[in-house]
Amino acid sequence: MPLSACCPGPFLDTSCNHAVYNLYAVSNHSGTTMGGHYTAYCRSPVSGEWHTFNDSRVTPMSSSHVRGSDAYLLFYELASPSSRM
Repeated sequence: MPLSACCPGPFLDTSCNHAVYNLYAVSNHSGTTMGGHYTAYCRSPVSGEWHTFNDSRVTPMSSSHVRGSDAYLLFYELASPSSRM
């Protein structure tokens, strides 16, 4: 999963040929459809550092660990207008 992505497509504003999105959070699920555990990875909007949220604990993490097989839901934000092509 890319930490940033270019998404040309039918749902974009026609005045923009390409939009760039940055990943800022991931909801993870481990377990089965009958039960399991959720965690989240979130990037700080101030420092840009990634953190793991697991029940009552928040710990720093490397961005290289964001790309995991337990990713359930990805949250992207539109990059600044100056990043558009």
